[in-house]
Amino acid sequence: MPVVWRGVLVAHMWVLAAALILPIVMISKVDVVALRLSLHTAPMIVLDLLVRQNVRFIGVLRL
Repeated sequence: MPVVWRGVLVAHMWVLAAALILPIVMISKVDVVALRLSLHTAPMIVLDLLVRQNVRFIGVLRL
């Protein structure tokens, strides 16, 4: 009986470990994709904001 219980405990521990680790791995993969996207889009957003600010500034200067 103890050997069977040990096997059941080990199996349960593996299941628990997988249940804990898999979501972390999935989240980290999603985070990597999000980081890549933000790294690509952030400069564009910054440039867009700078251009808008400059356009406003030039408009104010013209007035």
